[in-house]
Amino acid sequence: MKDIHEKRGTNRYMHKSPIQCSYFNHPVKQVAVTVNASDDGMFFVSDEAFIPGAMIQIYTPGSVTNNVALPFTAIAEVKWCRKSMDGREQYEVGVAYLPGYTI
Repeated sequence: MKDIHEKRGTNRYMHKSPIQCSYFNHPVKQVAVTVNASDDGMFFVSDEAFIPGAMIQIYTPGSVTNNVALPFTAIAEVKWCRKSMDGREQYEVGVAYLPGYTI
């Protein structure tokens, strides 16, 4: 049975990988690290905060899954952003991919 507080409709997979992200059409990219991902979104940690409701572009320079390199680009909506709970000067960010904007 699904937890009633869980909003994600697909399974999430623990996956730690470097990514680059920026506000959509903004040239300055931030380096971040994924915590987990699903077919419809991602949770990552960043040194910069992102405004909930904003559109961002996410790019993975490449990761390896079953010995296959998977570069990935997506446009996503920031669903939530909060200061890291472990005392680091970082932010935890949850995003939902926009349908049709994942490459």
